Amino acid sequence: MLNISELHRGTLVMDASALFLLAGLIIYTSVYRHRGHRDDQLFFMLCIITAVMSVADAITYVVDGSTFSWASGLSMVCNVIFFLTFELFAGFVTQYMLVRVRRGMQLPWWLDGVLVIPVFLSVLMILVNCFFPFLFYINENNEYVFSKFYDMIFVAPAFYGVLVLMAIIRLDAKVTWIYVVLLLLRIVVGNLLRDISSTPLIFAMGLVFIHIHIMGRPFYEEAS
Repeated sequence: MLNISELHRGTLVMDASALFLLAGLIIYTSVYRHRGHRDDQLFFMLCIITAVMSVADAITYVVDGSTFSWASGLSMVCNVIFFLTFELFAGFVTQYMLVRVRRGMQLPWWLDGVLVIPVFLSVLMILVNCFFPFLFYINENNEYVFSKFYDMIFVAPAFYGVLVLMAIIRLDAKVTWIYVVLLLLRIVVGNLLRDISSTPLIFAMGLVFIHIHIMGRPFYEEAS
């Protein structure tokens, strides 16, 4: 049986809202990502990653506490997918913003390598957790439970978050407040409504913000 509480329904509404926003972005960006510009491709990838995160998040809340035979396995798989996409989003959005700061120029190879290290370690850590649950696990009641080192999941995203903030300031300091508001909104909602997941919706709103205020600006110099 499924066990969908009122709070779980709140998460489903947020995930559905995120998918609604992302559908429009994916349809729009699929048209011009073929230009071959790296930032276009990265933005499209961010939309896909967030859509996958939204679906995985919704499924975890649908099966959380459910009693059918494979609920535990499905919950674990979807939680792993959620956290993998969470880490990948942080890494990709940082690369996207740095490419925009450099006006489409190729990033130095060593900088690409340095930026990959935190997300690589985070992904490896989450995969190891499947066999040695030191971050989170699914208990005998098919409920998602934090483990002792759960907060390690947020180390790399926090590092990337600082880099993204610096990039936004470089691009347009006047819109930095939108980034700060979204970040604070995620923290407040996460603390006040701990049983409702707002992460995919906040990320989708962030992508809409990027699309409106940053992506449409002509950073590629026309040949003279």
